[in-house]
Amino acid sequence: MIPRWLANGGPAAAWTRYLGSLAVLSAGVWLLATFYWDFGVLRLALLAALVLFVLALRRWRRPPQPLHGGTLLRVALAFLLLGLGLSEARTLRQATHAALATGRLRLDEGRTTLRAAQLLWRGENPYATGALVDDTAFLARLPLRQAAGVGPALPAAQVEATLDRYLGSLDATTRRALLPAAPPGADATARREVAVLGYKYGPVPLLLTAALWPAAGAAAVPLSNGLACLGLFAVLGAILLEAGAGTAAAGVAVAALMLDPLDSYYFVQWTATDVWPLLFGFLALLCALRRWHAGLGIALALALASKILPGALFLLLLPAARSWRAAAWAAASAAVLLLPWLVLDARGFLHDVVLWGTLMAPASNSWAFSAPPGLVLAVRAALLLPLGWLAWRIAWRREPQMASGFALLAMLLIAGGAAMHNNYVPWFSTWIVLAIAEAVCLPRPLRDLLAGTAAAAVAGKPRPARRPAPAAS
Repeated sequence: MIPRWLANGGPAAAWTRYLGSLAVLSAGVWLLATFYWDFGVLRLALLAALVLFVLALRRWRRPPQPLHGGTLLRVALAFLLLGLGLSEARTLRQATHAALATGRLRLDEGRTTLRAAQLLWRGENPYATGALVDDTAFLARLPLRQAAGVGPALPAAQVEATLDRYLGSLDATTRRALLPAAPPGADATARREVAVLGYKYGPVPLLLTAALWPAAGAAAVPLSNGLACLGLFAVLGAILLEAGAGTAAAGVAVAALMLDPLDSYYFVQWTATDVWPLLFGFLALLCALRRWHAGLGIALALALASKILPGALFLLLLPAARSWRAAAWAAASAAVLLLPWLVLDARGFLHDVVLWGTLMAPASNSWAFSAPPGLVLAVRAALLLPLGWLAWRIAWRREPQMASGFALLAMLLIAGGAAMHNNYVPWFSTWIVLAIAEAVCLPRPLRDLLAGTAAAAVAGKPRPARRPAPAAS
């Protein structure tokens, strides 16, 4: 039997729904963190369960109400957030110290970012055809290159030792021995294979790391990632406050994100690059809510130039915001960030940054690893319809619950991909936190807030107020 206080609504019931929903999300994320490699089918089932959870949020019919909380709760949350912030700072210090002491980074994303920055300081283009930055892809695709006639000009027994020597020196002669240029008249496979071993991520983390590397060395990557991670938490909290969730609700959501077993672990300790498109993408949403047209456009360009996915998903905010000024700023900023690399070597940049996701072999953390290729192709084709439908609804403001729409879009995209890495989980877990708030405590949906700012911009009126007065303690 449902208690009367929960059935009738009110602050206690709203808090129960809010905290319970965040607990369900945390449990799902914890299970994904626990069952990783060689659990592709189980991970798909967990992802499907989270999809059903988000669909259930969308069916919640009770009117949302802001959750401000009393003075005692707000003070307790302030101390909790301070403690979590100090814990994040400690993790960041440990990661930077380990990088300085060993000169090595744990995850290939961080290692290749550092390597690409070093090449940039040598005057080399890390996206160029023939660049050798990604040692993991080098070994994984070695049989393909050998079959295409562009294998190493070395005895097979010497390849790995020579690769290790190259990674320590980045010597151009050693690189040419490992990765010979495609000969004149080579087929498309050979030309492709010498163009896919460069830096796989956008120029934003590359340039930031290159700027810090002379002073920070290998610590440049965890240092910049850690600051970006803290920035992401702050931006998500600011979005919730701007949307009227209430001080306490925003604080609880940020605390839940900081307690997430994957965010800090992969972004700071393992230096995954996904933090950059998420930081700039959500910053774009905050700018859209505040009608900062230039900020919206620049932030979207930075998200896209950080990592193609999930950065490209945030571009749906551009038509949703209905701002030509933002579109102009986004186009100009993207041209500044991306066009120079396309001019230098379009083939290398496109293969490394844009097309690499279509060339990846399935990983054992994905259901596609053990599935027949025909089934994988059929599932991906079937996913195109809901992906397109959701994208259209978000872009044209037909989606009443925008945050859950973005979460579903990210989850379906990951489900159809070749890998379900744990550093992909924040692509949707961050949106689910906003979706929970949208269902429980936002006075107006994010879509309506965007529509209100766009209408006010056209009419030249001041931005409508979003935050109701706090409830009495």
